Amino acid sequence: MGGRALILLDTHAWIWHLADRSSLSGPARTAIDGETAINSILVSTMSVWELCTLVKRGRLSLSVPPAAFLTATYHDPRFEFAAVDERIARAGVDFPDLHRDPADRIILATAVELGATLVSKDRRLVQYGVCDVVW
Repeated sequence: MGGRALILLDTHAWIWHLADRSSLSGPARTAIDGETAINSILVSTMSVWELCTLVKRGRLSLSVPPAAFLTATYHDPRFEFAAVDERIARAGVDFPDLHRDPADRIILATAVELGATLVSKDRRLVQYGVCDVVW
């Protein structure tokens, strides 16, 4: 992953990219499509946790079980999972004014630590200003 421009999809952007591209903004679609022509798109392993949690709590409904969604992502050459390592986990606590959502904190820390542009509609992440955000 080092040395190249990267984009990281927030959980909703990842789901919408695969399940409902019309929910993505024009700039988000352009960024994703431009990246797939050059590099893999990154998805944080924290997004896996968030997706499974949302489905389990009934806050998200997918047309396929989460395991099938993850398998499709894993086997799609356009995607690469970015693991939450100790550096990212540590950085996730370093955003004092950000809300307490652990998924957002880790996803933002992943973008910062990897030098990636984050694709997210979450205004709090856009306004935080620690990395480039496209929406």
